Amino acid sequence: MAELAALADGSLAPERRAALEARVATSSELADRLVEQQRAVALARSAVNGVEAPEALRARIDKLLCRWAMAVRPAERCARRTRRARPARIGPWLH
Repeated sequence: MAELAALADGSLAPERRAALEARVATSSELADRLVEQQRAVALARSAVNGVEAPEALRARIDKLLCRWAMAVRPAERCARRTRRARPARIGPWLH
């Protein structure tokens, strides 16, 4: 089922994709499950449209990232960035 979910969201490794697609093509049960997974992915992606993290949380994350960057590259200074709205990302599979 995990590979089917990965196929539905596009994160399945290319070397596994063809084999799983061939299995899905020969099984109506797998095909139905794939459609369910694709529907779930579409719903999850549409749910995050227009959602963004609170400004206070964004500021805390920026501060932590700046501290990390300065620890890794002490010669560089963290530039204060101006915020612009950006969509929330729940995971790499949801764009």
